Amino acid sequence: MIKRGFEIINPGDFTVRQQAVIFNSASHVIGIHGAGLANIFFSQASKSSLLDIAPATLLHSHYYWLASVCGIKYDILVGGSNPNVYGDFKVELKDFENKIESFLAS
Repeated sequence: MIKRGFEIINPGDFTVRQQAVIFNSASHVIGIHGAGLANIFFSQASKSSLLDIAPATLLHSHYYWLASVCGIKYDILVGGSNPNVYGDFKVELKDFENKIESFLAS
């Protein structure tokens, strides 16, 4: 796995104020599709990018639209399907690494 200096956080471990500070200081946000990604609202427009990782069975456009309205670059990596929409899903490591490379280069 390529290590790129990302800090792993669980937004639920922080207060809303702390989340705002963390996301405001992030240039690149990578996360599993879910409520924590709504914190991109606190990111600096035109200086931030979001990579949404989602299963093929849970493709919604709300983070795309939120990023668009906030002026944040958006990309998505679609993983495998899971009959249980909110269950585990897989992303091929090579696909993840390739997406990270292109995400960081943009």
